[in-house]
Amino acid sequence: MIETIELAAGVTLLAVQTEKFKSGCFSFNLMRPHTRAAAPLDALLPSVLLRGSERWPDMRAISMRLDELYGATLGTLVRLRGETKLTGFYADFIEEDFLPAGEAVFAPMVEFFRDILFHPALENGLLNARYVESEKQNLIHAIESAQNDKRVYAAMRMRRIMCEGEAASIPRLGYAEDVAAITPEALTAHWRTVLRTAPIMLFYAGRRTPQEAAALFRPLFDGLERDPVSPPPTVVRRSAETVREITESMDVTQGKLVIGMRTGITASDPDYPALVLLNSVYGSGVTSKLFVNVREKRSLCYYASSAVEKFKGLMIVSSGISFDQYETARDAILAELDACRRGEITPEEANRIGYETAMRWTKGKYAFFVATHTDKAHIHNHIYYNSTSLDCTRKFRDFIGSGRAVRRLSDRICLENDLFVITNPKLHSKGRFLHYGAWLGTERQPSHKEQLRLAINEALAKRPADFDAFLRLMEASGFTVKHGRGGTISFLVPGQERATRLRASTLGDGYDPEDIKAVIAGERPLPEQPVPAPAAPRRVNLIVDIQERLRSGKGAAYARWAKVYNLKQMAAALQFMQEQNITEYDQLSAKAEDAVSRFHALTEQLRRTEADLSVTSELMGAVVRYAKTRPVFDGYKAAKYSRKYLAEHEAELADYRAAKATMGELLGGEKLPKMAELKEKRRQLAARKKALYAEYRSAQEEMRQSVAVKSNIDHLLGVTDGQRKKEQER
Repeated sequence: MIETIELAAGVTLLAVQTEKFKSGCFSFNLMRPHTRAAAPLDALLPSVLLRGSERWPDMRAISMRLDELYGATLGTLVRLRGETKLTGFYADFIEEDFLPAGEAVFAPMVEFFRDILFHPALENGLLNARYVESEKQNLIHAIESAQNDKRVYAAMRMRRIMCEGEAASIPRLGYAEDVAAITPEALTAHWRTVLRTAPIMLFYAGRRTPQEAAALFRPLFDGLERDPVSPPPTVVRRSAETVREITESMDVTQGKLVIGMRTGITASDPDYPALVLLNSVYGSGVTSKLFVNVREKRSLCYYASSAVEKFKGLMIVSSGISFDQYETARDAILAELDACRRGEITPEEANRIGYETAMRWTKGKYAFFVATHTDKAHIHNHIYYNSTSLDCTRKFRDFIGSGRAVRRLSDRICLENDLFVITNPKLHSKGRFLHYGAWLGTERQPSHKEQLRLAINEALAKRPADFDAFLRLMEASGFTVKHGRGGTISFLVPGQERATRLRASTLGDGYDPEDIKAVIAGERPLPEQPVPAPAAPRRVNLIVDIQERLRSGKGAAYARWAKVYNLKQMAAALQFMQEQNITEYDQLSAKAEDAVSRFHALTEQLRRTEADLSVTSELMGAVVRYAKTRPVFDGYKAAKYSRKYLAEHEAELADYRAAKATMGELLGGEKLPKMAELKEKRRQLAARKKALYAEYRSAQEEMRQSVAVKSNIDHLLGVTDGQRKKEQER
């Protein structure tokens, strides 16, 4: 739980006590209005202060002091929260519970930070000119580097254009020309001003109580003259006035497409959780619509993601594209957002709905298959069904208005599943396709493949002497024989435009050229006509509460459908009980409870396995980084903490400290295992995770079926806890 404590005028401490981690941390934030004049000063100040203080005059002394504090870290931060600049420092340190008795780190760390912040290295009352000039060059380099990274540059450019006239359009670090104009005098005056006028926000998380942390931080501000001035509120717009499309040409190999949208929803808005969820579905992560549909399936982007700016109320889409795919990628990205607005379903759900549509249309008496297409901006189904029934006793004949009937059926199923319905569909055929009855004529004709299979069997029944004789018999029957590359054989049925190849994958088992030759040689019987596979078993769903739906506005037609639907679900439930050999209500209840318990147990096992796997992988990475950087740290000690050595190996030393801290946290005082043991453990955990996941999916489906069946039976019997025994006796 976060506790808020006022330490001084305009100084607030937010503290969280936790024993979850072996290290504590705090951050110090000066809250400033974000303006062009102040932006470079705010960005430069923390870096200059961290170069040295009166007591610790240079980076070598600062580094040695942090090493003495058991590898504690102190860094700078410059962030934007809407149009408020947060400038300051962050620190982390090992908790004293894990140090020898009597050792203290938190209090010395706060004292060290006080020296850095309030007693910097001054020359003639001004911040050290050498430090100022050095950090100016570093800041200019950072600004130019961001501009050279075209992904970052495109986002900054979009923000500048989108928020034109607002403080949010100013870059976080300011402009390079403004940085170059900063003098030690100006920066020193800025330092004194912000300490006096800026509201200060302190954050602490560690094992100390909030009151103990407040007691250590409060002396920082003793005697400090304070006259805090709150920054103005952030400008939040509900919508953009106009849609602007800007194209900027550069000599680059990959285009950057950035789309900015105003949501008007900030972190304090009640709709913010919904916005975060929308962003997760739309473009955050590898399962999002942008990643799966735009990047993976359609290959329109090298990368595509979205993010929410919670203080300004913005949503930003960032993508890398080919130059010639600009319009296509833009339309696809916006189409996925529109799909989220409509509540468009996943491919798996779409396939399920298509299957249900086909089952109702054919009444399960005709073979069919459903193909779900995801290669377009909209997910859609193609349904194909055989005109001959499964028992070969009847043939499906189309009728006038069948297209409208299918559409009404599809719309009804979509409404039942709370899906979007196209109210005025656009018809594309424009009379190009004949009605099935007009195409069929007065005679009942088999399909081209059926005709070909029958002709092949008739030719083989005449016992041709060889394969060439077989082909001559096929030609005599009216079929055109085509010879292709590699010795392939195809037949053209009279009236057919495209030849059918002689192979098992086209005509079915037994119709491969080698099979035909085997029949001619008397080595195998005539091939059999393929039989369609039986329809998949019906999935049990929860029955509909008809009365509740009628009260919500559903009409009599819906009630009639719901009665039939409920009968089907009860039939499916009874079938499930027969298959599971369940004859008593208690058996059904026990099976449902067991299925739920098994699912939750597997969920917990999977969670623990994933956590162990994550820890093992993280530890392996830390060990590798530690082994690579340990010689650098040994050299640093051998050089007696040389400033020159630190400047040359600063990044490696930072990696060493981070790896050491990670190893200490993950091992918890235990002995470090060998790398071979860690690899074997990770392999075993990965195999266990794979096996558990398969079992988890099976248990999930079993639980869903059992619970749905029990709920339907309870609804049918009107069973409650008080009535159960009475109903069973009946």
